[in-house]
Amino acid sequence: MAGLTVLDASVLLAHFDDTDPHSEAAQTILADAEELAASTLTLAEVLVGAARAGRLDEQLAAIADLAISEIPIERGAGAVLARLRAETGLRMPDCCVLYAAADRGNGADPEHGVVMIVPMDAKGIRRGKSIDKLGQRPLPQGEIFFDNVELSADHIVAGPDEFQRAVYAIHCEANLQMGAIWTGAARAAFEIAYRYAHERKQGGVPIYRHQSVAQRLFHMYRKVEASRALTRRVAMFNMTSPVPALQSAMAVKVTATQTSFEVASDALQMLGGNGNTRVYPIEKILRDARASMIEDGCNEILSIKGGYQMMDPDLL
Repeated sequence: MAGLTVLDASVLLAHFDDTDPHSEAAQTILADAEELAASTLTLAEVLVGAARAGRLDEQLAAIADLAISEIPIERGAGAVLARLRAETGLRMPDCCVLYAAADRGNGADPEHGVVMIVPMDAKGIRRGKSIDKLGQRPLPQGEIFFDNVELSADHIVAGPDEFQRAVYAIHCEANLQMGAIWTGAARAAFEIAYRYAHERKQGGVPIYRHQSVAQRLFHMYRKVEASRALTRRVAMFNMTSPVPALQSAMAVKVTATQTSFEVASDALQMLGGNGNTRVYPIEKILRDARASMIEDGCNEILSIKGGYQMMDPDLL
C-alpha cells in the first residue's frame, strides 16, 4: 500500500506476539507499508508491557528496527509514559475535560456553562468501574463521581461567556475526527474482504468470480469512497473557514459511522463462517463500528440537530 500508514497499538502488539491470532495479518500490514508512523500514546501502549518486564530498551530497539516515525505529543514521551504507568500503576488519562452548567448565583445555567480541565486525582473524585462493552473495549469508559470537588479558577478553559462557542467548536472537531476514523475502519473492512475474495475458492474458482461477490464489493467500495470524499471536503472547509459548518461535521460523522457498520457487516457476510472467528478482525471492526453510531452523539439525535442547524428562518 502506497503512502504513509499510521499504526494502531493493536497492530504492533500483534506483530510482537507470535501467539496473537492477528500476528500474521499485522506482519503483512507492516511488510506492505512504504512508510510507518505511530502516535506517542500508541507507542506508550505498546511499550508499557515491556517496561513492566524490564525490557523497555529491547522493545524500543525492535520498534526502531521497523523504522516507525513517532507522531509526537513531545518526542520521547512514549517511553516516559510507559515507565510512569509501569512504576505507578496509573491509568491514562490522569485528567478529564468537563463540560457542565455554571451557577453564578441564579441557579445552574446549562446555556452558559463552563469547560474545565479536571485532574482525576483531585480530592472528592472517584472513578467507577469500566463498562464491559460490546465494542471499542480498549477505550475504557465508566462513571466518574464528584463529591464536593473544589478547583481553582485556573482550571477553566472556557467560562460562561465563551461556553456556547466552545461547545460548537468541539462538536465540529469531534464529529469530523469521527468521520476520518470510521472511514478508515470502513476501508479496512473493505480491504480484508477484497483480499479474501481473491484468495478464497468456491466451486473451483476464486469467489470474486461470482457475480454477487463482485457486486457486493463494488457497493462496499462505493460507500467507502463517498465517505472519504465527504470527510475530506468538510475537513478542508472547516479547517480553513472562519466559522466551521456544524451541520457538515454532523453529516460526516453520521455518514462515516453508518458506512463503517454497513461495510463491516457486508465484509463479515462475505467471509461467512470465517468472519465470525477472531482469525480475521472483521468481527472486531463490526463491534467497534456499531458502538460508533452511538458515541459522540447517537446518529439519530445528530441528524435532528443537523437538520435544524440547516434551517433558514427567513424562508419559514
